[in-house]
Amino acid sequence: MDNPRSRVRLAALYAGGFLGPFGGAVTSSVLPEVGGDFGTSAGAAAATVSGYLLPFAGLMLVSGTVGERWGARRTVRVAYVVYVSASVLCAVAWSFPVLMAGRAVQGAANAFTTPLLLATIAAVTPRARLGRALGVFASMQAAGQTSAPLVGGLAAGFSWRWAFVGAAVVAAVLAVVGLPADPPRDGARPRLRSAWRVRTLRLAAAGFVGWGCLGGVSFLVALRLGDAFGLGAGPRG
Repeated sequence: MDNPRSRVRLAALYAGGFLGPFGGAVTSSVLPEVGGDFGTSAGAAAATVSGYLLPFAGLMLVSGTVGERWGARRTVRVAYVVYVSASVLCAVAWSFPVLMAGRAVQGAANAFTTPLLLATIAAVTPRARLGRALGVFASMQAAGQTSAPLVGGLAAGFSWRWAFVGAAVVAAVLAVVGLPADPPRDGARPRLRSAWRVRTLRLAAAGFVGWGCLGGVSFLVALRLGDAFGLGAGPRG
């Protein structure tokens, strides 16, 4: 990790942690604008967030194991390329179903980056610094989650579609940079059932509740600011 290329790739790991939550929440503050473009309500436009998160959550159950079998470097790079394509589709969407399809593919692609980025961080970080490295990754995810409404709202001053153009550019850069290394294997073939343990499921349930509350508040606040105070997309974000 002492050469410049490795440092760039390590920084890309953290940037990848930012991109996933950012993509999930980027429409949360611009639902009225999205709905208005397609002749639907803000409530119906909220499906653009669920359309991202449901494939992401579902595929996360298996994507880490599948990615280990395919190889982390190859899997993450392909996932970023798919994310770029899906973001472009969202940016040029000519109908609401097309936008929903793009969001679903975005979420599915993100499911194949997050677990492998974490595994790679664990592989390339000395044990004494692992806690700090994982904390930085978590902070980047939180930054993506919290900055997405602001960026989406500011973009909506011109067009909400520009937020997806920005996401596509970032994902393209990350695809070019790639991972610093494939996480080492212990020789055993990765198995899907290895994660289905009581302790893991308990932690997953706690994470589900926590992120559900955090994500839900952002929608309620953005919609309330629009309905009660008549704020535009930028101030809502």
